[in-house]
Formats: sequence, C-alpha cells, structure tokens
Amino acid sequence: MSFTPRRVHLDFHTSPLIGQIGSKFNKKDFQQKLIDSKVQSITLFAKCHHGYTYYPSNVSDIHPNLNFDLLAAQIEAAHEIGVKAPIYITLGWSYADFKKHKNWLAHDFYTKKVRNNRFDVNAKPDQVTPEASWVSICPNSGYFELLKNITAEVCDRFAPVDGIFYDICFDGDTCVCPTCVKGMKKRGFNPKKLEDVKKYFEIKRVELMDDLTRLINSKSKNATIFFNGSCCSFNDEYLKFQTHYEIEELPTAAGTYDRIHVAAKRLENDGKEIIGMTGKFQYAWGEFGGYKNPDALRIECATCLSLGAGVSVGDQMHPSGLLDKGTYDIIGNAFSYMEKIEKYCLNTKSACDIGALLTNDGEVDNGVCAALSENQIDYDVLTDKSDFSKYSCIIVPDVYVVSSELNEKLVNYTENGGKLIISGSSIKNTGFGIEYLGKSTVDVSYIRPLYKTDLESPCLLYDGAHVVRSDLKMVAGLEEPLFNRTYGHFCGHKNTPNTGEIANYPAMLEGKNVIYYAHEIFREYAKTGAYWTRKYIEYALNKFCAKRKLKVDGLMSIGRARIRQNLDKKFYSLNLFYCPPVRRGNVTVLEDFPEIDNVLVSYKTEKAIKVIRKFSSMGVKYFLLDTYKMDAGKVSENSWLEMQQNMVEINDVIKP
Repeated sequence: MSFTPRRVHLDFHTSPLIGQIGSKFNKKDFQQKLIDSKVQSITLFAKCHHGYTYYPSNVSDIHPNLNFDLLAAQIEAAHEIGVKAPIYITLGWSYADFKKHKNWLAHDFYTKKVRNNRFDVNAKPDQVTPEASWVSICPNSGYFELLKNITAEVCDRFAPVDGIFYDICFDGDTCVCPTCVKGMKKRGFNPKKLEDVKKYFEIKRVELMDDLTRLINSKSKNATIFFNGSCCSFNDEYLKFQTHYEIEELPTAAGTYDRIHVAAKRLENDGKEIIGMTGKFQYAWGEFGGYKNPDALRIECATCLSLGAGVSVGDQMHPSGLLDKGTYDIIGNAFSYMEKIEKYCLNTKSACDIGALLTNDGEVDNGVCAALSENQIDYDVLTDKSDFSKYSCIIVPDVYVVSSELNEKLVNYTENGGKLIISGSSIKNTGFGIEYLGKSTVDVSYIRPLYKTDLESPCLLYDGAHVVRSDLKMVAGLEEPLFNRTYGHFCGHKNTPNTGEIANYPAMLEGKNVIYYAHEIFREYAKTGAYWTRKYIEYALNKFCAKRKLKVDGLMSIGRARIRQNLDKKFYSLNLFYCPPVRRGNVTVLEDFPEIDNVLVSYKTEKAIKVIRKFSSMGVKYFLLDTYKMDAGKVSENSWLEMQQNMVEINDVIKP
C-alpha cells in the first residue's frame, strides 16, 4: 500500500437514542469534500464504542436506527476517487457488549474494581455522564472471539481491505478479571503480584495482536494493521505488529506541541511510515461544533512533515452521515499546504548530529526535548544499538539504566572525541571516574555555580541530588536546606532556606568529554520550566553542542529548527518554526504568528551546497551562513528550505 500522508480519522461513535442514522449520506457530496480537502485516506467505522456496527453484521449488532450498509457506501465512494479506506474496530470499549456481558469487564489490579474510566456503572439514568467515560472490556474474555469474528467478517465483506485500525488496545497495563486470574494461575503467574500481572497482560496482548494479524493477512495480505496505543510505551513486542505508526496527539488539550517530536524521533529508528494524529477539534476527541484555528491545524501538519511524518486529522461525523463543510474547509486549508511541501519532507531522514538516549519516563524525556528544542538543537533519539560515531554529543538523562555493554560503548565514544552529558542515577555502572553513592535525603537543593552567571545567588531546585564522588572538576556546588520540611520541622509556606555552606558532594562535574549533573535535571525542567534551570542546563549544551552541524541563532526559545536529508541524498530540507502557544481556558492554542528578524542559520555538510530554494511567504526572516550567504528573506512560520547538492556551479544560488 503506497504511503498516503494526508488522512482523516472519521469517528462515528453514535448513540442508539439518535434516529435516521446515515439518512443524509450522499456519495457525491462525500466525494467532493474529500477531493476539495486533498484527503488521500479516510478511516471508516465498522464498530464503535457504543458497540454497534455500521454494516449488516451476522456476528454483532448493527446500529438499531441504521437501515442500510453505510460502511459499504462510504468505502465505495472513497475508492471511486482513489481514496484509501482503512476500517476501524473498537477493541477496549463497547457499551452494548458491556451491558450484555458483565463477565467480560476488565478489573484493575490497584482498585480490584471494574476499570470504568470515570463511568459510574451504578449511576441513575438522569445523572450527567463525564466526557470520554466508558467501561473497559477485557479482550482475554469471550470478547476476543467476537473481535475475531468481526475482523473476519469485515475482511471478507470488503475484500481486499485497505487496512484495519483497532482502538483502545492497551487500556491500563493490568487486569485481574476472573478470566485473567484463571489464565495467570494456569501459567504459573501470581495474580496478587503486580509484576506477574503486568507480564501476563503483555503476553496476552502480544498473542491477541499475533492472532488478529495472522487472520487479516490470510484474507488481505497488503492491508495495513495498527493497534492504537502501541506507540505510547515503545514496547518492541507491541511495535513489531504495526505495519506503520500513528502517534495520537491532541496538542490543544495536552498542552504541548513538542511531544510528537519525542515519539516520532524515537519511532523513526524502525524505518516504518509514521503518521501524526491530531484533530480538527478545539478541545477533545469527538466534539461536535468544535473547530481549531485553521492556521493552527496547518502548523500541526507542518510539524509532522518536519519530522518526516504524514498526518491524520480526527473528525466526528454527524449521525446523519453528512460531512461538515466547516471541518473540511479547515482540513483542506492544511492539506493544501501539505500538498505543496510534502515532497521536501517525506522520504527523508534526520540529518542532525546530537543524540539522546531516552528513558520511557515521560517527564524525563519531555524535559530533554524541551531543553534541546528551546535552544534550537535538533536531535535524534538513540538506542544502545545506534551508531554513536555519527553524533558530536549524546545525552544520557536522569534515570537511564546503563548496561555494561552500553557503558563500554559510551566509554569508547568519549575516547574517540565524542561528548557526553549525563545526569542523575544514569551515572551508575559507568566508567567516567565518578563513583555513585546513592540519592541524597534532602527534599530540595540550592545550586551554586562556580562559573560566571547572571544570578549571583544560590538557586532552588525542587529535589535532592544524587551523591557522587570524583576527581573531575566541580563546576557547580550545592547547598542543602537547613532541614527537610515535615510537620515537626518546617519554615514558612514552602521550602526550608539554604544553609549558606557548600555541601561535600557536587552538583555538576566536568571532564574533557563528560559533563555530569547530579540532579535529575531534565525531570526538574519538565516539572518546573524554570528559567534558571534552563540556563543551568545550557552550560553543558553551550560547551558540548557548540560544534553541531545545525546552528540557529536569534529564533528565541519558542522557535523550533529541524534538518532532514532526502533518502536519495539529493537535498536537505531545513524547517524553521516560530509560533508561540498560548494557554486559553482549558486548551493551548496557536493564534499569533509574529515575524522574527535577524535569525542566523548555518549547516555543515560533507559536500558543498550548490543551490538553495525557499518556499512560502511569511514568518521567520533569516540569513543562511557558512558555505554561502543569502540576503534576508521571508519564509513561513514553517519555513521549508531545500539545499541541493547535485547542481553544477557552487555559486549558482537562487536568491529569494
């Protein structure tokens, strides 16, 4: 199946209380909206969270107020205009099946109760229902046979299917329902031991994905297959069953536009196609009448492209079956922009030379992303199997567990001139002349840099440091609080003041090729966002990332810069963003796009750049330096600059 980067995920979770389902579906209108909005693929519903199918099923319940095969009509309409139509099947939430099969419900290990996701199973009919509240079904129960039957039926009825998208596949990481408890005991697991319960959960999910994948492949061998949620844990046993990756993010509701960077960079190592999934919604999945700022959606799409990924925009179809004009105008605005520039971003690989070994701890990893991105340092997410020689500096953050094999690799890397920034307990089991003694018992710390800074006072960090001993140069000391804050010992509203004396263990150490932060400094930054914490991290970044390939000066902390190379090595694409997010109400929005002047950019390549082409018309004004110099020009809030290496004359520069 050829890659389709412009996609719509068409939610259709529809209550049985609503009549005349699909009554306004019109093939020509459906097709025209997809054509006008440049959609290449649309995910359509076979079975929704209410538990109903949208085709006449022999194994499940069709929506009671649907009197024709809506799914078939949609697939036919899409295929006639060359649009792919993967099929959606709910896996973890199905209200109709919950009502009929109480013995299928998942039970949480921690509460020992039904996993209800804010759904009150004992609520009165007139009690207000919270948003996105459903009861979880355990697929290890009889529900798995139903899932297989629905999958087989869909694959036969709509053969050959373009793909299958399963949703809510990893709700929680435990289940102690009667079926799971029986299964655990049969395999020798202890259902009262958390580690065993989690392991059994993983084993059964792998078996489920394996069975369903085999079933789909037996009927439509070219179908795409995706189990939603598999990208969240970066579990290799889960990822291997995905034909591609769909990274579900709603930055308006989640409050950050950077998390897609962490996930996409990490998944890029697998070489599979990546889709960033967002929504047209102002706030949350599935809202009717909620619309995102069109320019904000355009920038979200551009962000995905700058990571080499396509885009899936979530929509919720009205029960009448009519696609909403306002929605597809907004999607069309974004996808038209994508269509113009995607050839410079797809079929590319990252071309930066800074790397980070991430941890699966969300706070830590988000802190690394923020610290680097806010300094316009593009980076790759590495694994212990990565080729470290390509990188001028590698970060090992906070709680990364360094194996003996990885330690040997890191030592060899630094001995060959590579720079290493390491922090927290990650220093354990490493060979850099730093002896790890354990975590300090103080509840806060006060950093006192021994280098010149603009703040000549000890600065609060909201946690204690890890205690180490070393002959390396101490470049920052720390002061402890007078005492920890307890009911028996406290001072003021918050933290106890500092002692005024440097402790006998360091805050930061520096060697020729290693800088060590004794605090979990990236977690600290993710939690507090403190200006002086960022400046403290920048000490190491300025020292060890100064000679990186891509340098961008003047874009300010909210600016983002990424560099990619075409897989055929014909060109590089430089992507610059400046669009400050603002918190308004319960969402984070993009609305103001000021022009930024005097941004300086340089990039070092193995071969001389022969031609420069610029795209778009507003946003960041910049100079490109080093091999050549250009006049200041305007490029968009997502600036796409193609630098070709295969032209004849070195001075053949196309100016803006």
